[in-house]
Amino acid sequence: MIIKKIYIEKNEASCEEICSFIHEVDKDFITPISMKVDIENYSIKVKNNADIYTIKCNGRVIAMGICYTNDIKNGIAYLSFFAVSKENRKWGGVCTNVIARNYKWIKRYFDDCRSITYRKCCS
Repeated sequence: MIIKKIYIEKNEASCEEICSFIHEVDKDFITPISMKVDIENYSIKVKNNADIYTIKCNGRVIAMGICYTNDIKNGIAYLSFFAVSKENRKWGGVCTNVIARNYKWIKRYFDDCRSITYRKCCS
């Protein structure tokens, strides 16, 4: 495959892309995801409630991380799903790049929330 463009997106994946990618990697987990949840309903849930990080290569999703960042009070984020497509696992560093990017965005998100809360309390 000739690599034209690789990029990371946050919250740009459609429900169809989320669903399709999870189906693609479903059987790679010890307990397939489809045995735990209905993938179509799960895709809608995460699209509406989570931060979805994707790495795309030539316009196709090759890695995805799903992260909940809604526990502002405790400053806790929860990475509920992370996968790299089978044919792209040989590229060392894909996971590291997504996790590093997640950390920066998540930290900034909680820092912003704390700042807003502080301003509301102290103004």
